[in-house]
Amino acid sequence: MKKTFFTIIISLVFCLGFFINYSKAEDVYYHEIELAPGWNAVSAARLVESHEFSTSSDKFDIYLLDKDSVSGWATMADLGQTEFEPLFGYFINNKTSENQTLTLHYKQDASPSERLFIRNLDEGWNVIGIANPAYSQRQKETEAGVNNIRGILSSMTGDVESVLDFTYDQTDKSSVKIGDSWGFKNMNDASQLNNFRDTKAYGVYLSSDSIYQGYQDNSLVRAYSPLVFSGLKEGTKIAYENSENVPLIEFTANTGYPIDFTINGATIELWSQNLNDSDISNLELICGGESIAKIDSPVIGHNNISASSSLSVGESQCQVVVDIGELGGDRNLQATIRGLDNEDNWDVYGNNIRYDIIPSEIRGYWVLIRNEFIPYISLAKEDAANSKTRSDQINVPFGTFKITANSGASVEMTTLKLTIDSV
Repeated sequence: MKKTFFTIIISLVFCLGFFINYSKAEDVYYHEIELAPGWNAVSAARLVESHEFSTSSDKFDIYLLDKDSVSGWATMADLGQTEFEPLFGYFINNKTSENQTLTLHYKQDASPSERLFIRNLDEGWNVIGIANPAYSQRQKETEAGVNNIRGILSSMTGDVESVLDFTYDQTDKSSVKIGDSWGFKNMNDASQLNNFRDTKAYGVYLSSDSIYQGYQDNSLVRAYSPLVFSGLKEGTKIAYENSENVPLIEFTANTGYPIDFTINGATIELWSQNLNDSDISNLELICGGESIAKIDSPVIGHNNISASSSLSVGESQCQVVVDIGELGGDRNLQATIRGLDNEDNWDVYGNNIRYDIIPSEIRGYWVLIRNEFIPYISLAKEDAANSKTRSDQINVPFGTFKITANSGASVEMTTLKLTIDSV
């Protein structure tokens, strides 16, 4: 049997920019901090215009470390503070039996001089806040691989002897709840602690008086992990014509927080020298087992993506697939996704948070599409020789037949019916 095959070349390129658009319904200039029952270690990443608790403020005690006071503690009023201030660490006691929320509303359009922070620290123990967008980990971001402690404390190089993480034993790395077991390391081993993170407070022990520095951005607050496309499966894949859900590309989408989104304006562009629109159907983007977008009748050219869907926290396995019809010769096809780098094409909602996309280029499989394999069998009768037999003879040959299958076919006989007509 003569067989021919033809190749479809798939190249799916994600031209990714730096941001998926935040919810257009609300600009985000605040942090929402969950306070567990008991003591919590909190800080402000920017200048605060106002704050609010989810229940009456008399349900909370707020203290700062103060070596000049007899007790070693001070209230915000004792230090002349009317609002939470950057670079300071605050101990907040949630006296209720349930989790509560502290919302810090940040000042928008702060002047250049307002965006620079300096705090004089004394020899010995100090409790500091984090205000350094160049190095700090976002509030709910997945733990990064490179430790940021030295970068944040660089203005006090040589003065920091040890570092203390009050929340070290918490499973949720964004939690501000003060744990039973603290993380303590000398400065040389500080990289063994978790990254310093927005909205949390930490302890530092200084060998001498020092100056601690920080700053803020005026951009929208970005609290969660980026959306990352990675984990590309590469190589050659064999498929046949008249096949459904032929994978053009397989990859992983990873986000540190569940997101709901609408995408409108991106395109999947299909290019071919010799395929017709009628040769393909059901072009579909699938993530986490759920259809993100589907085009029933794609065309060779521009196919607009318009869909509302969601992604779960963590990794979601994604595919771009297409149905291939009956073809009569060699074919080629190239696919490209465009427009994901345009933030106007995205709405991310539900959490009111701006998301990053990590720029990357993702190329799909080389898909070899061959003629459809059709197994067949043939049945040929071979008459037995005409001969006389005795009544007590066994294994009498009434007739024979032959079953022939083509190479690669698997034949299973499930029913055999024999009919004898007497003469």
